[in-house]
Amino acid sequence: MAQENSKLNVGDVVLVSGHRLAVVRFIGYTDFAQGEWIGVELKGHRDEKYGCDGSSGNKRYFQTKHEKAGLFVKNVIRRISSEELLQKVAELNEKLLLCTCNAGGDPQSNGQQNNMGGDLDPESSDDD
Repeated sequence: MAQENSKLNVGDVVLVSGHRLAVVRFIGYTDFAQGEWIGVELKGHRDEKYGCDGSSGNKRYFQTKHEKAGLFVKNVIRRISSEELLQKVAELNEKLLLCTCNAGGDPQSNGQQNNMGGDLDPESSDDD
């Protein structure tokens, strides 16, 4: 089930084939094929077979941090909302804290959790 491309924007986080997360870096027409294409930068993966650096031939459509991290696709599986991303980060952070707090802990802690370094500052905001 592919998402309608007209709802995508550059900067959106998307899921592409192979269950890979990517950031949309380009939406538009290209010189190498007809129709509208979506240029994405894979995160945490590279595509050794089809990956690129955001260019085709002598024309650059978008920039990637790593070679072979860019792909041109006709559609995406779905867009990942910022709320969904934040929820997943919070879940992973909680698992990491449980793992690091309970693994080989300080013998003087008497089983108490040490959350040093893992808590977000409740007084902090993006408005600063």
